[in-house]
Amino acid sequence: MTYERPVLDLGIYLDEQGEPIEYGRRWGMGHPPEHTYSVTRHPERFAPLLEVATALQAHVAEHFEPAHDSASLRFAERDFPSVEVWAGVAGYERFPVCGCDACDEDVEAMAGELEDFVFSVLNGDFQESWERGGIATQWVTRDGGRGSWSKPQDKHLKRKLKARGRGATYGPWQERRA
Repeated sequence: MTYERPVLDLGIYLDEQGEPIEYGRRWGMGHPPEHTYSVTRHPERFAPLLEVATALQAHVAEHFEPAHDSASLRFAERDFPSVEVWAGVAGYERFPVCGCDACDEDVEAMAGELEDFVFSVLNGDFQESWERGGIATQWVTRDGGRGSWSKPQDKHLKRKLKARGRGATYGPWQERRA
């Protein structure tokens, strides 16, 4: 029942001089050049994330089912290419977060973050609450934990979270029996 990430074809992408781009390490400790903001030279490099999402969905469908107190889990694949995942009442993550050349997001690292988010929901390690006029989410990663805060556009989400007692701590999903 162990999940295995599919083998990812990360491809080789070239810069303007014909040199391979080392995404995730382009700027070191420096700042990206101004012209790299709002530009995505090779969006196709994110396509492997769709493969990871497909593998995760198949793994979940084959091995798990939600329990009455577990967070919901929903996926959407976008043309960019990117993956959006919703959990619980209002938890939301997008992979990649941005995708522009300045952000220099590493596809393998993002695949790990996507897996961490999904398995956090499955293991019951995902929480969300209404804080400071927005929704705070927290989940477990291989490196410890992560969280986000957002101000939702949907006013009903606040009511749903408050109905759960200001927030939600979810239980794990149930493993399917063979």
